Amino acid sequence: MEVESLVPVQHNAVRHKTSNGLPADGCLNIVTTTRSLEALAADWRALEQTCHVPPTVFQSYDWVKAWVDVHLTGETTDQLFIVTGHRASRLVFVMPLLLTKKLGLRKLSWLTQPIGQYGDLLCDQSVDLNAWTNAAQHLIRNNKVADCLRLRHVRATSNVGPYAKANWFDGKLNERAPAMDLTRFATEADYDARYDAEQRRRRRRIRAKLEKIGPVSFEVLPPEAAQENIKLALEEKVKWLTERGRYNSALHCPKHVQFLQSLANLKSTSMKQITTRLSAGDKPISWEVGFLYQGTQYQYLTAHMAHLTDLSPGRLSFDLAQRLALRDGVKKFDLMIPYDQHKESWASGSEPVTDYHLPLTLRGALYAHVYLGMARPLMRKIYLRTPQHVLKRLQSVLCY
Repeated sequence: MEVESLVPVQHNAVRHKTSNGLPADGCLNIVTTTRSLEALAADWRALEQTCHVPPTVFQSYDWVKAWVDVHLTGETTDQLFIVTGHRASRLVFVMPLLLTKKLGLRKLSWLTQPIGQYGDLLCDQSVDLNAWTNAAQHLIRNNKVADCLRLRHVRATSNVGPYAKANWFDGKLNERAPAMDLTRFATEADYDARYDAEQRRRRRRIRAKLEKIGPVSFEVLPPEAAQENIKLALEEKVKWLTERGRYNSALHCPKHVQFLQSLANLKSTSMKQITTRLSAGDKPISWEVGFLYQGTQYQYLTAHMAHLTDLSPGRLSFDLAQRLALRDGVKKFDLMIPYDQHKESWASGSEPVTDYHLPLTLRGALYAHVYLGMARPLMRKIYLRTPQHVLKRLQSVLCY
């Protein structure tokens, strides 16, 4: 059931101490319903084009709305908590959050995570980003609906990145986001020239082994075929992770398939899903699901048939996918977090990505400082250093 659509908090520099530096015609609201979100569609899309820093696809209205339509239906206690800022009648600020309640803890996190890989806010370049972010933080504190603000995967160069580094607590789970700058290559021949002799030989060996199964083909799938293959790709990815004793919260999300399938049919002028398939004869070998947005292709999911891992089909898929992006005029090919060593061959650089948190109550402080600040980083280090055979053993025990 939807609750009130807007909880207005007017900010007036003269009459209210809560203005926090906002201009006299500035105000903040909290959007909590789908109907109120839909009313923002045109203004949100316009704001995407005028931010201090271009947002990622995960802050686009189309991504957010598709996620809400799939995840915030039926039995759920999760609630939209989108802080919006207007100057006069113009939308100039959006901080897309989700309010969740679990084990007595009320938490605000980026809307659409863990499926949305990068977190950020949107702020028009004509206004003071720090002032509006500070005012939003003050509003969240005064609203008293959450114990902790936990914001994951904040890129160093994002809109909120510098503010987060200066004002919030570091979650000590530092990552890096690798990407390829495709503007470095004028032609596909220039792209091919970046390979050394050994890399070329490896690519030829991979193709030769796959050709033994059948003629190798690489194609962009139309929407209907993309929907069918997304389900298979996710199943194979989960199988591959399970064989290594690994777990990924986004991939194991029960509505993940439905969400990605809904985007395959999305009619949007701002973002486009690109699903590719590498096949050998009539047998699918590997898949990639990406999203093209503002000149960047976000390579969201890569997967291959788990039993063919030793043939390294993913290496060939990466090569073909980047060549396709180059031909289509894509400027940047974002390989997404985490920064795995195998991605180095297809990246020209990487950007720091950090988790941040801010306690809002005493209960939130205990959670933030004890768990997020101490226990979780330690657990993460242990997890990453634990041998694969031990992880598989633990997984089988826990699942039993």
